[in-house]
Amino acid sequence: MNCGNCGKKVDERQTANLGRNRIVCFNCEEKLSEKKYWWSSSSGLIELELKVSTIDACTSSGECLTAVQLELEEEYIQDQVKDIDPELLRRELSEYACWDEYDLTNHEENLEKLLWIASGDVYDSEEYLETLEGR
Repeated sequence: MNCGNCGKKVDERQTANLGRNRIVCFNCEEKLSEKKYWWSSSSGLIELELKVSTIDACTSSGECLTAVQLELEEEYIQDQVKDIDPELLRRELSEYACWDEYDLTNHEENLEKLLWIASGDVYDSEEYLETLEGR
């Protein structure tokens, strides 16, 4: 079997599954799990730095709410979102036109929406895709 990142031939027992059928060697897993990606809201007033593990967990196929909630409990995420003004977050999320005023009343749920959107945006970015393709 070959590593999905570096292409090195490895024994299956020396691999890790990063999700979405992405199998990599332990060396690449360590490097990729440490890598972080920046995300910024359309206004630039909210920024997050996300780990690969968070991005992958929050963008898996199917329902992701549980994964998003678990990732939101991570200390490095909490450190970034603890001071986000609820009104600012509501304004940012309202720009997506996915939720009405009532849907945006709960700050904790809005933080979940934020993390889900940010992870999806990073996952779909060219930089992230190039990393996944091992270029």
